[in-house]
Amino acid sequence: MKIKNTLPLILVSMLLGSCSGVTSIDSKDSGNTSIESNESTESKSDESINSTTSTTSTQPKPTKVEIDFWHTFGQGIEGGISPYVEKFQQLVKRNEGVDVTINLSKEGAYSDIHTKIINGFGAGNVPTIAVAYPDHVADYLEIKKEYVQDLDVYINNDEVGFGKEAYLGDISGNTVYGEDDFISVFLDEGKNYNYSGTYSIPFMKSTEVMFYNLNMIRRALRIHKPEIANNDLRIKEYMNSLTWNELFELASIIKTHKSDVAPRMEYPVFYDSDGNLFISQLYQRGIGYSSYDSNRKPVIDFERQSEFNKVVSFLDELRYLHSEGLLTTKGTYGQYSSYSFADEKCAFAIGSSGGAGYNDPQSDAFELGVAPVPYTNERKFVTQGVTLTILRNPKYSNEENDAKCLYAWKFIKYLTNPDNDAGLCIEDSQGYVPVRESAYESDEYIEFLNDDESVFNLTAKVVMEINSEGENAYINTPVFKGSAYLREQCGSAIARLLKADETGEVITTTGVLNDVISNSKAHF
Repeated sequence: MKIKNTLPLILVSMLLGSCSGVTSIDSKDSGNTSIESNESTESKSDESINSTTSTTSTQPKPTKVEIDFWHTFGQGIEGGISPYVEKFQQLVKRNEGVDVTINLSKEGAYSDIHTKIINGFGAGNVPTIAVAYPDHVADYLEIKKEYVQDLDVYINNDEVGFGKEAYLGDISGNTVYGEDDFISVFLDEGKNYNYSGTYSIPFMKSTEVMFYNLNMIRRALRIHKPEIANNDLRIKEYMNSLTWNELFELASIIKTHKSDVAPRMEYPVFYDSDGNLFISQLYQRGIGYSSYDSNRKPVIDFERQSEFNKVVSFLDELRYLHSEGLLTTKGTYGQYSSYSFADEKCAFAIGSSGGAGYNDPQSDAFELGVAPVPYTNERKFVTQGVTLTILRNPKYSNEENDAKCLYAWKFIKYLTNPDNDAGLCIEDSQGYVPVRESAYESDEYIEFLNDDESVFNLTAKVVMEINSEGENAYINTPVFKGSAYLREQCGSAIARLLKADETGEVITTTGVLNDVISNSKAHF
C-alpha cells in the first residue's frame, strides 16, 4: 500500500477527528591495520578499495566489528538512537555471534563533517557511517568512487537485502518490508549521482514548511479578508493553499497596520535558507537550475541567456520585497527565523520541518499554525533531512572494510525498519518524518497524529500532505562535484544583494549572478 494512495484518507480522518575502530576478522590474512609510511598507506589504499561487491556468503566470518558513526544530532536524537544501538548490538550477538560496537560521535554541523571527511580520506580518518547531504556524497565520490560503498550490493542481495532478515525487523508476520516500502522520492535521492548505483539512504526526512503566528493572521485577515477572519477552519484552508503573491499581499497588510496587527514586528516574512529560497523558486517558476549534458557533465541551466534574464528578474523581486520591509533571510539577518518568530518580530517563519521545536511558542505566548511553503506557479518543495552514507576507509584492508560496511548496512536497515523509523520520529526527531510508508500506517504513528495539537504533530501533518501529492511535489536536483558549492553560491547571492541594499552599496544583480556562475563552474 503506497502513501500517495493512503495519506489523503488518513489526513481527512484526522482533520475531521481533530578515531576509527579496528575490526577483527576470523581469517589468517586480515592484514596490518597500521600506517607505517606513505608508501604503505598508498598500497593499503589501493587494496582496500578494490572489493566493493562482497556478499555475506563469500566472506570470512567476522568475530568483532567496530563502526564509527559521525552525526550532527543534538542530545534529543542522539539520546533516542542510543537504545537502538544497544539493542542492535545485542540482536547481532544473539543471532550471528558477532560482537558489533557502534560509536556515535557528534562531529558538528553537516559542513563540518563534510570538511573532516574530505580531509580525512588521505589520513585514513573517516567513519563507516556518516550523516551527509547528497551534495557531500557527490564530492566523496569524485575524490575516489570506491571510497563510497555502493549500497546496491546489499539492496539486491538475497541474504541481507531489504525484507530478508526478520530479526532486524524486515518482516512482521506475513508482511515483508522491502525496498518498495520506502517513499520513492526519498530513496531515489540516493540514486541521483553521476554514477550508477545507490550511495546514500534516507533516515529521517524533512522539507520546508511555513510556521505562522495565528493571532497575527486573524488580526490581519479582519482587514484583508474579513469574510474568513473569524473561522479558523477557513483560515487554515486559506493558509494551506497560499501562493507567493498572496503571501506578500498579506505581509503588506501586516506591515501597513503594524501597530494593530504586530507591534513588535521587524519583517513579516523570514526565510531561513537563502539557498533553498533560490532553488525552490526557480523550480516553481519553471526556470532551469542545473542538469547534466549528453556527456554527463554538469551544466548550470540559468547560464543560458533566456533563463539568466528570468533569474535576474526573480532576484530583483527579492530586492524589492526586502527594500519594502516585507522579507528577510537568515543570510541577510544573521540568525535563524525561530528567534524572531518566538519574539513575535515576524509573522511567518519559513524553515525546516526538522526544526519545528524551535518555533514552538513559549508559555503559550500565541497560537501557532503550520502550512506548506507558499508557491509560485507550481507547488514544488525541497527534500532535506538526515541521509546516511557508508564509507570505505583506505586505512583498512579489503576484508575489514567489507565487514564494517556489511554491519553498517545492517544497522541502517534496522534503524529504518517501520517500527523504529516511526518510534524515532515520534519520540526524538523534533519534527522529522519517517521514510517508510508502513511507518505512517502504524498504530503508533496514527495515534501520534491524533494526539494533541503540538508543533510536531501539526508539522508532521503538513509534511504528510506534501507527501500525498506524490513524488513530483519534491525537488530532486542532480548532485555532482561542485553542486554543494553551486547551492552555496546561489544562497550567498541573495544575502549579498539584500545586504548591499541595506548599506547602500552599489551592486548589480547581473554582476552578482555572473559571479555565481563563474565561481561555481571553477569547482566542477
